[in-house]
Amino acid sequence: MSQSGESGQGEIGVVAPGSDKTTLAIKVSGGSHWLAVGPEGSLYIVESSGNSVSVVKPGDAWVERHIQAGPSPVEVALAADGTAYATNQLAGTVSVVPALAPAPTHTIDVGAKAQPHGIAAAPDGTVYVAGILTNDVAVIEPGGTSVARRIPVGSAPQEVVAGADGTVYVTNSLDDTVSVIPAGADAASGTVPSGDDPGRMAVRRDGSVVVVNRGDKSLTVIEPPTAAPATAASLEEGAAGGAGAGGAASAADPANPGAVLSLPVMAGVAGGLVLCAAAAVVLLLRRRAAL
Repeated sequence: MSQSGESGQGEIGVVAPGSDKTTLAIKVSGGSHWLAVGPEGSLYIVESSGNSVSVVKPGDAWVERHIQAGPSPVEVALAADGTAYATNQLAGTVSVVPALAPAPTHTIDVGAKAQPHGIAAAPDGTVYVAGILTNDVAVIEPGGTSVARRIPVGSAPQEVVAGADGTVYVTNSLDDTVSVIPAGADAASGTVPSGDDPGRMAVRRDGSVVVVNRGDKSLTVIEPPTAAPATAASLEEGAAGGAGAGGAASAADPANPGAVLSLPVMAGVAGGLVLCAAAAVVLLLRRRAAL
């Protein structure tokens, strides 16, 4: 978790299993940081102000190495083979860093006009990158050096996660939906309604996906599909009604594929999960849509 030391120094606090307080503090630059864990347990920290990704070995409290990325890196994803992929939002590229390498071997152009942000690596090594301004997801095949194909999704897609079965989920910030892309598919099978302004996501051990809705300060829980993900679109709009900070939770039938629950959360949870670059772009798009 991000925190600040007494001197204002940026830190990543480490909480040991079973502990109720931080046991280690890793010194980093100030501001928000995207964190990802490699298959061998190393921690990757995106440091946008330094255009780099820092790597901390398991159990250490110091940065082992700094990997230079492109301009304004915002997120990093780790493939099963240890390859790191970092999205450089303003440059419109993805930096590719093989496992244990000190620097990227190459960059992949996904389009400067796309404002690439969220990124995820599926279990088979395929990488998915959300383009906020192009309303699609760029797909990079394992070992690829260019975009293999683009999958249209909703409006202003921002974050991407991949489940253990290879299903990919994409938050559409302006549509208040989550697009569902089956493993290896060339198109989304459908969308699941979320709360207002969906952002960060996390995949739980049971395969369900938790979505942070920043607009109404709620969580949407998408249950793991029990059938083909293509049926995920067949949900009533009220199933994810997005309870506000003091509202009641609503639920669809958990037995249905893609069933969804909306739960209220504290305001600080949603607010603390925003990266400034993407938030500014989405806010501008929302203002234009309101005109």
